[in-house]
Amino acid sequence: MQLGESRVHLPHLSQCLSESTTKSKLATLNEKLDVLERRLEMLEVQVSTAAANPSLFAK
Repeated sequence: MQLGESRVHLPHLSQCLSESTTKSKLATLNEKLDVLERRLEMLEVQVSTAAANPSLFAK
């Protein structure tokens, strides 16, 4: 491979690395969002339970 040929492949390599990094970041964000959604669902159940049965949560 000549030096000029390697320069032609660099933009493609850079694009692939960028795409891989972006996919990885999106996967991480998706996992965090899943955790937040589960926590929110749990809180919603707790609030609805407290609203329906206030004596259960009174101190």
